[in-house]
Amino acid sequence: MVVFIWVFYGITFWIFRFNYGRYVYVTPYIWFSVIFVVVGATFGTYLLNPLALRHLRASTVTVFIYMQPLIAGIFAIIMGSDTVTVVKILASALIFLGVYLVTKKPKLQA
Repeated sequence: MVVFIWVFYGITFWIFRFNYGRYVYVTPYIWFSVIFVVVGATFGTYLLNPLALRHLRASTVTVFIYMQPLIAGIFAIIMGSDTVTVVKILASALIFLGVYLVTKKPKLQA
């Protein structure tokens, strides 16, 4: 957890250090959007995953983690921000394959 916090602090410092003058023309809506994505969607998720691991099985949390990009992609397509491509279909198939392999119960040898 401490590593995540320091990585976010380091990236934030790096971005502001070398791009300070460029942020004059950024609107408050854009600032809110960036803060929401970084703090709410990304950092919040990293903080909640260990909490979920305490209360759920690891395979359940893994399924949720693997499904996040797929859910985000479907949401973007529904909202009209993205389109369906062959790469996205293949990536979705690989995600489903990974989720299947994680949740599949191993056959016991007799």
